[in-house]
Formats: sequence, C-alpha cells, structure tokens
Amino acid sequence: MVQLSFDAVVYSDHYRVDWFTSVPKYHLIESGSQLRDYCEDVLRAAPSIGFDTEFVAEDTFQPQICLIQVAAGGQLALIDPLQIDDLEPFWRTLADAPRTIVHACRVELEFSIAAVGRPPGGLVDTQIAAGLAGFAYPAAYAALIERLLGHKPKKEETRTDWRRRPLSTRQIEYALDDVSHLHAMYEKIDAHLRRLGRAAWLQEEMDEIIRQVEHAVSGERWRRLPGISGLDPQSLAVVRELFFWREQEARRRNQPPRRVLRDDLIVELARRKTADPARIRAVRGMNWRGVSIYINDLAQCIQRGLELPIEQRPKRSHAQRSQEMSVLGQFLFAALGSVA
Repeated sequence: MVQLSFDAVVYSDHYRVDWFTSVPKYHLIESGSQLRDYCEDVLRAAPSIGFDTEFVAEDTFQPQICLIQVAAGGQLALIDPLQIDDLEPFWRTLADAPRTIVHACRVELEFSIAAVGRPPGGLVDTQIAAGLAGFAYPAAYAALIERLLGHKPKKEETRTDWRRRPLSTRQIEYALDDVSHLHAMYEKIDAHLRRLGRAAWLQEEMDEIIRQVEHAVSGERWRRLPGISGLDPQSLAVVRELFFWREQEARRRNQPPRRVLRDDLIVELARRKTADPARIRAVRGMNWRGVSIYINDLAQCIQRGLELPIEQRPKRSHAQRSQEMSVLGQFLFAALGSVA
C-alpha cells in the first residue's frame, strides 16, 4: 500500500487513474486477498457505504453478479465478482456497517441475505426516501441526481453486457457514476425528511422491506407471484405445486424460472383447476415445445394441489393483501409530494 498526498490509502497493485478520460480515480478489486484488505482498511473504517451492483439474470437460475460499485471513505471502488470466488467478506462487512446507502435496494438486499443471512447495516433506499420526502415515486436514480444535484449521470450503458471483459472506459464511467453521488443525494433527501418531520417514516419503511425480502428469500417465495391475490386456498395449493416444480426444473437446467414456465401461466392453470392434459394444453401459451413436453408433469402437480386436504391448503397471507395496497401506496406517495 502507498500513502498519497491527499491522505487516501490505496492499493498500489490495483489502483487505477485514467488520466486521459473523465473516469475518476478508483480501486479495482480483482482477488480475494485484495477484497479482504479493502474491507478491513477502507470499508470498516467508513461511517457510511454507498454501493450498487450490476448483474445479469436473463440466462441463469440465479442472477449473476458481474460488478459491485462502492463509494466509501471518500473513495470509489469496483469489485469484480467474476474474478473472486468468495464475496462473503464484502457482504459481512456491509452487514456490520453503521449506514449503507442504495438506490432501489431490493436486489442488493436479496444478495446480502442470501450470502450471509443479514441485510446491509443501517440500510437506506434513496428511492423510498425520495418518495417519502415528496419527490416522485418510484424515481429513477438519474432523475433524482439531476433534480437534487444538477448532475446528468451517464445512460449509454444501461443495456450493456456486464459479463464481458475487459470493461470499457464507458462501462467503468457509467458504473462509478451509479455510486459517486449516493452520499450527497442522501444528505439532501435526509435534510428534507427532517424538515418535514418524516425521518422516522423512512426507518419504518426500511424495516418493512427488509422483513418482506427476508421472508421472500427464506420463506414462501411462491407468494410473490403476481396475480394470485384473488385465488382461493385450493388454487393457491396448485400455484405452490407448480412453483416448486418450476424451481426444480429451472435449477436443473440452470435457466431463469420464468423461461421454464411463465408466472401468468402458473396463475391461469391454478385458476382453471383442471389436471386434464388436453385442457392444460389448450391454455394459450402452453402449446410451445419448451412447455408442452412437460404437460404430464404439470398435470400431476395440479392434481396434487387439487387433492390436498382443506386443512393443508395455504391461506391468504398478509403479504398478499399488502400487494393489493401497492397501487394505493403510489397514490399516497403522490399525495405526500403535493403537501411537501
């Protein structure tokens, strides 16, 4: 390690300065030892950590994390998960942090809970915070940055393939821009919340979303399927059977579950309550070969759900009822904005 004149401790073997571009200075973490050193020397000493992830979920059963961007201690860093076998030191460090800042945190929250069983410490979602402060909800990161800080983030790499290496200068610039302004944006929003007397509301919202994600990761994930809120217990039993079959099949193929069987088809099959292969095949969307070859398996799943004793059928959950309130929530955020 070397000590720079501006008192930033950096790692001489993986510190990058792109002198002829607009890319700021950043740490590049490409090995397990570098990650452990960075966590101990920088992250554990930081009062707050802003972070974001770039991932690809189109082709595999589990989303593949391709890049982690971090802003902490006045420094920026890019962590390359494609070069590091064990990311647990990073997630454990986040879980111990006094404050972590993310925009639209659900996926990052899922990654953390799946990795170490805990959410990032003192988690704040600037998207939720902005809504409570009276700004548009759900507001995009770029829109908030422009509104609050007058900066226009890079947008060119929104649809980029983050699995490709080496990363281009544009990709790096875009990735760093995703975290460079998190702290400044949160400070602005936090001041607004305090002025309105709503700071406690944010903590309540964060506690609730953490509870929801913990339940989704470790509990009955099938209840997150859209469109099941109006189904009776027998149909819910069918949904559960079809969901578990899809999970097993997707894991076997290492494909996204929705590529095996779409969410809307699960709900429609549960609603129809028929295990007749001919009637299943007649449902629009069930006649393409990727699904039709499993008609008999699906029929068995449906039959098991239909025959389940009444006392063993799933009940409608509080989470399902909460989903029905999501539209109302949008209106409430809009109403808060009108009185802010």
